[in-house]
Amino acid sequence: MYLSRALLTVILLTQTAQANVLSRQELSQKVEELSGRVDQLEKESGETQHPA
Repeated sequence: MYLSRALLTVILLTQTAQANVLSRQELSQKVEELSGRVDQLEKESGETQHPA
């Protein structure tokens, strides 16, 4: 399954707005963690749109 970073950001921000509990630092860590997962998915799928 492929998720673009834009979609990932929208999902994350929506969840954060609903929960309204994450600190800025926690949110930053979550973004980095999920971006890493997206990078891995892109490598596995061969659909890399964000070359490293």
